[in-house]
Amino acid sequence: MLNQIAKLYPKVKLTNIEFIEGYRKHQVSSKINFICASILNSNLKDKTFDCLIIRDVLHHVVGQSFRESKENQKTALKELWRLLRPGGAIFIEELVSVFL
Repeated sequence: MLNQIAKLYPKVKLTNIEFIEGYRKHQVSSKINFICASILNSNLKDKTFDCLIIRDVLHHVVGQSFRESKENQKTALKELWRLLRPGGAIFIEELVSVFL
């Protein structure tokens, strides 16, 4: 997705943040900054980004219990909010299964 954004907006600075360092070798463009960090505590400065996109992340912050998993998700959302500059946007895409 970031590679497509880079093609449409070549002057935009893009950053890919991944929890697993090994994903760096799968990144398609060297023009995209790679940071190995956790959505639960990235250690990045407040108000770093104008736009944040997370795809299929929240279901991975599972804890030892439902309560801990829910707290981890809240922590992740707070971290996104902390990293967002005023007037910025957060886009969240999450896979959902519905069983009837």
